[in-house]
Amino acid sequence: MTPEGPHQVIDTYLKMKKFSFRTEVTPTRISEGKVTYVDAKGNERFVQADGVVIYAGFKPKLDEALNFEGSADRFFAIGDCQAVGGYVRACTRTAFAAASQI
Repeated sequence: MTPEGPHQVIDTYLKMKKFSFRTEVTPTRISEGKVTYVDAKGNERFVQADGVVIYAGFKPKLDEALNFEGSADRFFAIGDCQAVGGYVRACTRTAFAAASQI
């Protein structure tokens, strides 16, 4: 079953053993298995990561997303990044399509 609402998505993430997420952060650098970000209080922090998914809200921000192109071997702009869909199912489908290529 595909999660449909934000609470279901978060519940699904919380059940995953090798997945963690941060909210209200702004990524500033992705390099060599490390993501550096600024949290809501303005503190710079980092986390080790093998893979990164950036969710940036409901307004398409393809230009901003493209700033991260080249920071990894593969780059995919998915979900609302390209056009506002507003539907978790549509976003999940594009994410699945990208993940299938990894």
